[in-house]
Amino acid sequence: MNSKMLYRFAIVLGIILLLFSGCKQTKDNFNGEYSSNDSINDNANYTETEPTPQQTISKAEDLKVIEEMLLAIKNSDAAALKEIISPAGLIVMRNFSSGLGARGKDVRNLYAIDEIQDNLQFEVSGETPIDLKDLFKESQKVSIIELPVSQLDSDGFNFIHDVENDIYEPSSDDIIDLCEELSSYEYSSYIVKLEDKEMVLGESQIVNYSIIGNWAVFEKTDGEFYLRAIIDLR
Repeated sequence: MNSKMLYRFAIVLGIILLLFSGCKQTKDNFNGEYSSNDSINDNANYTETEPTPQQTISKAEDLKVIEEMLLAIKNSDAAALKEIISPAGLIVMRNFSSGLGARGKDVRNLYAIDEIQDNLQFEVSGETPIDLKDLFKESQKVSIIELPVSQLDSDGFNFIHDVENDIYEPSSDDIIDLCEELSSYEYSSYIVKLEDKEMVLGESQIVNYSIIGNWAVFEKTDGEFYLRAIIDLR
């Protein structure tokens, strides 16, 4: 074999070795990538996308009771309102907190379901009745999913209205303090959940260090929320 043929043989051999090396590397890389991806897919933890606030609200069955109350008041539908009142009765409270009681008497009564009047009014001797149709007017103008919902770490109201043993808890002062804790200095409508046992629809404002507004307190009984109290602070 002369030198020219030897040179050509060397070139061909080099090309063959180079092609063989490239093919092996490609195969190794492919196997490595495939094994890596396969391992990730087998061991991946998938996290569901968090729902938006509106999606959460629309799926929350317990918020429907608020919508039902607002609709009953708007339509003056006493029968519908009675369907969502707590079996323990409805506490109705009115305080003239901003006038230190000088503009009217403080009222706090318990009404059984069958005592709810068709006109949705609660008579107050010698004074203007408490009229549910005058309350929560701003909240009636919007969809329930538009109201902000927040969670408050609080013991809640935990209403007790025991006439026989003269026990009325919490005190009116404590109720006012909690309503103030829920409120801001701008008039607004909102929903607050107090742990998992109470829920509040508020429509209020703090003016000159006095709290004014309306609150509907819903209490969970046997896994469902019922209307337990209406609070009107003026």
